[in-house]
Amino acid sequence: MLNPTLKSQSDVVDDVVRVFRESPRCLVAVREETAFNDTEYLSLGAIQVFPSADGQEGSLRAAVQRGMFEWFTPRFSEALSGLKRCTMTTQLGDRKHQPQSEARLSSIVDLFGSIALRNGLRNPAFDPIALQEMPFVKPTTIVCDTSGILHGALNFISRYLSPLARIKVPAVVHMEIVNLADRFLRNRRAKPQQVRPLHLINDHFLSQIGQRVLLQLELHSNIEVERTLLLGDPLRAAFQQDSELRELNLSVAIRSYVDRLILETARQHRIHAPTGHRLMLLTSDQGLARMALAEGIEPLYFRAVGASAFFDNHFAGTNPHPFYGDPQITSIPEVLWDLATMAGEVKLAATRGSQRTLTIRSISKELTWVPHHSYEDLLWTHYSEPNLRLKSDHSPTNGQQASLDINDSGKLNNNVEKPVEDASRRSVDRGTSHTDRLLLKFSVSRLMRLIDDLDGRQELSIEEVLSSLGVKQSNLRDYCRFLESGKAIIVDVNRWKATPALVRIAVAIRSNDVDELRRCFMGIGTFRVLHDYLTKYQVGTTLRPSEFGRANRTYRTLAEITGIGASVYDIGFYATPQRPAVDAFADIGLKVFDRLKQESEWIATGQWLEELIMSEGIHPLYARKQLQACSESGLVRRMTEGSTSETAFDRHTLRVVDTMDGVPTIRMEYLYRGDFLIPGKASSSLKLERIAQ
Repeated sequence: MLNPTLKSQSDVVDDVVRVFRESPRCLVAVREETAFNDTEYLSLGAIQVFPSADGQEGSLRAAVQRGMFEWFTPRFSEALSGLKRCTMTTQLGDRKHQPQSEARLSSIVDLFGSIALRNGLRNPAFDPIALQEMPFVKPTTIVCDTSGILHGALNFISRYLSPLARIKVPAVVHMEIVNLADRFLRNRRAKPQQVRPLHLINDHFLSQIGQRVLLQLELHSNIEVERTLLLGDPLRAAFQQDSELRELNLSVAIRSYVDRLILETARQHRIHAPTGHRLMLLTSDQGLARMALAEGIEPLYFRAVGASAFFDNHFAGTNPHPFYGDPQITSIPEVLWDLATMAGEVKLAATRGSQRTLTIRSISKELTWVPHHSYEDLLWTHYSEPNLRLKSDHSPTNGQQASLDINDSGKLNNNVEKPVEDASRRSVDRGTSHTDRLLLKFSVSRLMRLIDDLDGRQELSIEEVLSSLGVKQSNLRDYCRFLESGKAIIVDVNRWKATPALVRIAVAIRSNDVDELRRCFMGIGTFRVLHDYLTKYQVGTTLRPSEFGRANRTYRTLAEITGIGASVYDIGFYATPQRPAVDAFADIGLKVFDRLKQESEWIATGQWLEELIMSEGIHPLYARKQLQACSESGLVRRMTEGSTSETAFDRHTLRVVDTMDGVPTIRMEYLYRGDFLIPGKASSSLKLERIAQ
């Protein structure tokens, strides 16, 4: 891979869109660097996207991000022969591999069966008794074994049964996965003549699958990890060469001993859990499930799937919620990230046109890893377009991502070429780029508080300004530059004095007047540049996560509280420049509602608001205002039902200005809670109807 770049799933969307631009059906293939031949990839079929008929760039991007695709997998026999071909000869030496075991080849191909389960493309097959209890109505602790992690059942529980399902992972399960990783790395680092390719592939797949699942749960959810004292003397004694233990033949039955420790973890928790608290043991191991039943612990049993569940099949990126029927989305980058982690490398290749390819790697001899990569979920990527000259176009109106740059006069430069930087370099050297030196970084919430204090007292000393902001003097410069550029303050030696411009801003903040606040901020050069930039940005196109460099959080917050931009959780940040009149908004709102509703006549309020952001460029605050106007004008009848929104949607938020205890601050609004759209209404489901005139 030449010149690889570290990217997150949201960063790589641009590259995925470019691959699909000329070829709506692209091939996907994986390889293991050490065990496969230099030029060999194992084909996993083709992914076809289904953008809307208008053919716009935004619709293709939506198809990639919103699960509008189907994945067609090859036949099992093709996968088996492909794996045999990839590993028949090797770059490790001149010798041939030892004759391959058909059984081991088949067992490796079987490992692909859980891909669809981990990514939500299909659901595990649970025991009917356990299934009838879902979704849980009271808190339940799930103790999982290694099979639950490797075969996708734990992903299902964290996705659909949390937070009532409290997940506990016994430490011995971590040990099993770490041992797999250690065995994989030892085999990988062995001398060429000593490498066992099939063993290496098996250990690579299992260890990296398990580690990714645990890392995702640890870093991106509220998972609770159980480590008990049972990992002390009993486990150590299992490896002592005592005659009694030799008679027990534990060297053969050590697997049962691990199962025993998992079961003891469940029993230990039950001792300390309150009376009536439900406890279940997640496993696909029949022996462990029988053992649990015999000892009074309820098994959450599921059937582990093999190759037949994946190959010679097709999977859609959008599937109904298993309990409520709402559409559940899996993006193409999510699938690519899972494949790259599992096999080490995945390639997405166009089937026609310029033969564009996107290669993603999680591990390689020439690539490094640091904990930051796992915290941000970064992988190494490389986009290739062999038959075309690379052309860089930063215009925000042509459907491509633009890069924000501000010159010394406060004007926007769209034609400045920038060197490509990977995420790890930016994280270390964020203060050196031209853009970062010009953008201002500060806390918008603290700025609101300072404006309120200045308006109330009209004049503050430097010490009082620092006290109001709660920052050190070294962090004061950007606050001063922001306010002074809009003539909101006059800096006189060691004092800041308020001006009429600052008073206007303070009044807009206290009255929660978004439009007036935006007009006031337009007098500030750096905000005006931000406003003009987002106004020209194509609707439906996401901004890069690092669009504003070190000041990213500052400018996205300013955009949200003034109605010129909004974020859709796990998808991206969008410009929201559209301000349709009441009549036009009624048509748009009903059109979006009709597009979203399925068999049910009701949709989630947040789903409607986020679709307006992504497809129409309308800010949720403006949508709320216009929906109220449509209702009062007799154009649209709005109805709500349901009283409780799912906590899984509590990350779908919007930052707004609010006053708490008389002090302005930035507050999070929850888009999937009904009281955002209709104040005083807790209902989280929405229905819209046109009123006949």
